[in-house]
Amino acid sequence: MKNILIGFFLISSTLTANANDIAQNVNSELAKVETEMDACGAVMPVNKLIALGKKDRSGSIVDSLIAALKNDKLGAYSKSGAAMALGQIGDARAITDLQKSADTATDAMLKSISQDAISLIKGEFKSEGKIYVYSFAIKKLKTDCESGISEIVK
Repeated sequence: MKNILIGFFLISSTLTANANDIAQNVNSELAKVETEMDACGAVMPVNKLIALGKKDRSGSIVDSLIAALKNDKLGAYSKSGAAMALGQIGDARAITDLQKSADTATDAMLKSISQDAISLIKGEFKSEGKIYVYSFAIKKLKTDCESGISEIVK
């Protein structure tokens, strides 16, 4: 019995450490969104979180993104990044917190992204599986920041 309890404690400690590491990594990626002045520089950390969240069977990435969305110490850009990632990952557990964000946020961008994330999760429009940068200054361009490829949008 003692061996079983010790084994359980070790597994529990490992899972807690991993959850803490995941939360720290999520917050680190979201901090990049907050400070990046370049559009692609802000989008790439979100796409990294989306990819990790889609592979994560434990739900730790989604849990950390929800916690970030609710964290009053984070700025609107970080929270918007979390909302974007949650929408693309598509986990319905995030809907309640995204709705609260949409209802209470003072930042218009965060409100809009939270509403869009809910629509994505509910299947109201198609997810592209990642975030792209769109430019409408001269031509309508869609840029995949990871590959650097841009295409004209018609």
